Amino acid sequence: MIFEIDEIPDGGLDFRLCIECGLFEINRPDCSLNKDVEVAGTLARMDDDIYLNASVQTTLTVSCSRCLVPVGYAVDCQVSTRYVPHRPSKKWEKDRELEDTDMETEDYFENKIDIKHTLHDHILLAVPMICLCREDCPGLCSGCGADLNKDPCGCRPERTIDPRLEILKSLKEKNR
Repeated sequence: MIFEIDEIPDGGLDFRLCIECGLFEINRPDCSLNKDVEVAGTLARMDDDIYLNASVQTTLTVSCSRCLVPVGYAVDCQVSTRYVPHRPSKKWEKDRELEDTDMETEDYFENKIDIKHTLHDHILLAVPMICLCREDCPGLCSGCGADLNKDPCGCRPERTIDPRLEILKSLKEKNR
């Protein structure tokens, strides 16, 4: 995953990699990488700037947002990043406003580009905020914690009304 800048020809460098999933260190209880990462892309060079355009495919195991059951999620994303040589920032530059292009720019050191961190970030950003095992997943019971996908629990849903809205209930009953 490390490319030498001097080895990138003027016409660009096409590459195809299959990277072992253990190298990405995505191994949390709610999200883990369970398939090697396949990357196909191009590195193009313009002066000292290097441009990466690649497609990334892999599979993650994530927890269902409602019932916490493990769910397979296929990642298929595009990566576009610009690498620039690292230049130590001056003290006055630290408080500058970020621009859109800054979000897609990374520094490289010692004439080497390591795309691992970029791929790691894009894989995690490809996962939606809410993953469901199925669209109609009822989730867990808020009272006893039982998985409502398997069996309904014996809890009765408490129907408490916010005291501030109690007046609306009385108005509704009055108009019947």
